Amino acid sequence: MDQAGQLKNQATGLCLDSAGLKSGDDVVVTACSDSPSQTFNTNFGTTIKQVANIQTSDENLTWDWNLTI
Repeated sequence: MDQAGQLKNQATGLCLDSAGLKSGDDVVVTACSDSPSQTFNTNFGTTIKQVANIQTSDENLTWDWNLTI
């Protein structure tokens, strides 16, 4: 994640984005912009097994996953 909160592919320069706001809509990579759907906040727990999430800066979308460190 860069300082602007974007998840950017270093090889292509494209940013993670969402194709829509509904559950199940695709996650895509597209040209980077200032869109709230391309800027993220992260929340990582402090335990060995935890659920982490990435949320768009406008709080419309959240992706959760189980994370083991």
